[in-house]
Amino acid sequence: MNNPDLSDERCAVFVHGLHKSGTMFLYQLMYRLCRERGIRFFSANHPEPNDHLVNPNIDFDFCVGPIRTFETNTLAISSRHRICRLFQVRDPRDVLVSQFHSLGWRHTDEGFSSNQRDSRLTIQQLTIDEYVLDARLAISPLVARYEQLMNYQLTETDQIVHYEEMVTDFPRWLARVVPAFCFSSPRWICSKYAFKYRNEFRPDPEPNAHKRSVVPGGYCDSLKRETLVRLDEQLAPILQAFGYGQSSVFRKQRRVLP
Repeated sequence: MNNPDLSDERCAVFVHGLHKSGTMFLYQLMYRLCRERGIRFFSANHPEPNDHLVNPNIDFDFCVGPIRTFETNTLAISSRHRICRLFQVRDPRDVLVSQFHSLGWRHTDEGFSSNQRDSRLTIQQLTIDEYVLDARLAISPLVARYEQLMNYQLTETDQIVHYEEMVTDFPRWLARVVPAFCFSSPRWICSKYAFKYRNEFRPDPEPNAHKRSVVPGGYCDSLKRETLVRLDEQLAPILQAFGYGQSSVFRKQRRVLP
């Protein structure tokens, strides 16, 4: 760890992000930032998960994540901590399209329960337009998750960050995230990791690759126009709350791209 000037302020960082919102990259980055800062990292993604060890008696700096929900009813933390929650959001229409490919084909079914296998078989029998509009499989669960964040009262130390900015302007996104870790030299950290991950968000050309597409608004290329209209209607409160435009706007923008 080469960072020369670390703050003594206690901090507790909770990193939230839904499935298909770049959570595996969040895990990698948080792991490195915690090592840089010299603080404990609790995560369900560790080879030996330890997120269950978080408790009200912790008296040191730590980070937890990625928490794949916007649920915030966590255990009380010592008043000595500066608590910060980072909420990573992504356009729910892109999330739905990515889920279709991920849950239907890309993720291995090794270790799946019978219910999970049945769900996969159901998805594989649907077209992508049918899936994204399916209330039980797709729309309702996703809306419920976003509503958790919409109903949460942000504090002055909380931050909503966007997947779209992460993949299109990573240095700017990083500058929003790093201060949560109480570095006294955040600009040094930002410069280091902006350089390290300068080529991170290049998609894999393989159709079923994990990083198949990172372009914001890519869902427009996958769905029929009538599906886009119905999604815009059903997801309107979420789109408005987090600053996402109508599909017609994305379609116009993508037509003028080189």
